[in-house]
Amino acid sequence: MRLLDIASDAIAPLPPPGDSRWSRLSPMLSSARGRELLKLLTARNGFYAFEPALLVRPLECQTAPFGLVQWNNAATWITNYKANLTGIIFFAEEIFGNQFCIKEEKINLFNSETSELKVVANTLEDWTQWIIEDSKSTTGWPFGHFWQLRNGPLHPGNRLLPKVPFVLGGQFAPDNLYTLGEVEGMRYRATIANQILECPDGSNSNLLAR
Repeated sequence: MRLLDIASDAIAPLPPPGDSRWSRLSPMLSSARGRELLKLLTARNGFYAFEPALLVRPLECQTAPFGLVQWNNAATWITNYKANLTGIIFFAEEIFGNQFCIKEEKINLFNSETSELKVVANTLEDWTQWIIEDSKSTTGWPFGHFWQLRNGPLHPGNRLLPKVPFVLGGQFAPDNLYTLGEVEGMRYRATIANQILECPDGSNSNLLAR
């Protein structure tokens, strides 16, 4: 897989054969797309690509960046969203915390500010090709690159957030970006997405930026 050729070293070691952690992973990765993801993570158990922009999560990791088991625990951040996110496996994310996930055997992009889902690929291999072919827009790596030049390396698991949310017209500009931990960042984005869902006329003009 071409993505591994430009990826970092593994984020975490694989659980040894027979380890009880595999029993927690088996139900999550039993589908066709899940087996493709397992094959990728067996080759490299979690990694970054395009500097810090693309994060593919390891199978299990108790510290940031969290592994699949911890990240897909509903209490971590998923239940903060009022949108129905059951049956979805979140396995990767781009620089702004928008999530790549498996839903109904398709690879989707979850917009973390609006809770909208968009199919981007039919298979994991197709997804990696889609990522590589237009990495600037699919991962947002130029923003991560220039933010780090100005502010230093991002801490593991941290993502960039806009001070004025993009959905409210915030600019994709360095002065509008700050960094936040992965869990706190998703819980904050959920407050924006939930308000959008509750706007009766679809308007977001009354939402307040942080």
